[in-house]
This record gives sequence, structure tokens and C-alpha cells, in this order.
Amino acid sequence: MHKQGIKYFSSATTATALVILEELGLLACEDMKSCTLLPAPSEKLDLAISLCYSEGKDEWEEFQDFANFALTMDKEVVLK
Repeated sequence: MHKQGIKYFSSATTATALVILEELGLLACEDMKSCTLLPAPSEKLDLAISLCYSEGKDEWEEFQDFANFALTMDKEVVLK
């Protein structure tokens, strides 16, 4: 992961990734401590079928919109 820019990540990030992979049918997990890798699908999967992924993507887009607003507006407007 370090070569791609993420050297360390939290246990929450790991748990979220496992949920997404489970929703995609790639893993079967019991209590997030023991997971079984399931057979590869015959065709490429769409991440959008994972509710967890879609919700996270929506939240990220909302945050980006707010960040753009907050960083480009005068502080008086932002603090209202």
C-alpha cells in the first residue's frame, strides 16, 4: 500500500474494505476476524452494487462539495 500512497490505515478502514468485499460476494466473513475468500466471479463486478461503497462514495462527494465551498468563500460567509 505504501507505493500507492497509503502507508498506514485504521482498523475501521480495514473493516469497511471487508464489508465491501463481502457485499460483492468475494469474501464470506464471520465476526470480521475470520474470512474465507470465495471463488472469483466469471465477469468483472461493479463496485456500485455494494451499498457500503456507494454510501461512502456519496459521503466523500458531499465532503468535497463542502470543502470547495469552505475554501473558496469568504470566512464571513462560511461562519454564518
